[in-house]
Amino acid sequence: MPDDSFDRSTRELRSRFASTRARAVRRLAGLDEPRAWELVLRALADPEGAVGEVAQVALRGATDRRVRAEVLGRAGLTSRKAFARRRAAGCIGDWVPAPQAAGLGRALLEEVLPLPMPIRLMGLTLSKLERDTPDEPKRPDAQLSLL
Repeated sequence: MPDDSFDRSTRELRSRFASTRARAVRRLAGLDEPRAWELVLRALADPEGAVGEVAQVALRGATDRRVRAEVLGRAGLTSRKAFARRRAAGCIGDWVPAPQAAGLGRALLEEVLPLPMPIRLMGLTLSKLERDTPDEPKRPDAQLSLL
């Protein structure tokens, strides 16, 4: 049955309808196997929000270190597609508790982004993570995001 589901989902990813592609991504994530996660990772770059966001939500729950490494790498943060970079940053924001996210953002800026890459990243911003004033406390829902 998983092979049938995988094959069907692979075909549906080529559909011109975003809703069909989104359903395929959801099904692939449910299979929780490496070949399926590879297709979910590719869906981060889908220009249709409905598809890419389903991939992002699915990847937020990914626990496999290889899958997470791809989100940090070529399928996500270093992708040529801006949609994929933004969605990957959203996944990272969900993996790290807000108090630790500011440190992660600094580490990414210092370690990951300056490395030679075939593409240019506009930059990484932190969304109100370091503010902690009486009138503007830290936001627990803040996320890392790419410009």
